This record gives sequence, structure tokens and C-alpha cells, in this order.
Amino acid sequence: MGEENKPLIKVENVSVFRGTKKIINNINLDLNSGEIIILEGENGCGKSTLIEAIAKIIPIKTGKII
Repeated sequence: MGEENKPLIKVENVSVFRGTKKIINNINLDLNSGEIIILEGENGCGKSTLIEAIAKIIPIKTGKII
């Protein structure tokens, strides 16, 4: 994979808890240069939690974010 194909953000098998409740379970996501994505879902499904985990505002339990 060349540098031009390297994702800007790579989320690999990420799980996040809020207290004892698992909010995100093994999420995978690649965001590449020039792409626009939409996080869509019901209230409480983990959209904001995912963004906060990517921004390192809250800790992840498993996986990695590059």
C-alpha cells in the first residue's frame, strides 16, 4: 500500500465502554483523503462515542486507532 492510499484515520476492532456498558463493539473504519462519511443511527447507538474515541477524548477498551 503506497503512501497515497494510506487512510487518514484507521479504526481497527475498537470497543468502547461508558461505565460498565459496552457502547461500541469491534468497529472497523477507514477514512481516506477526499472521502466524506455520514454516521447515522438512532439516539444512543454510539455515534458521538465513536467520534470522541477517535479524537482520544475517551479511552478505548480494545483495538487501535491510527
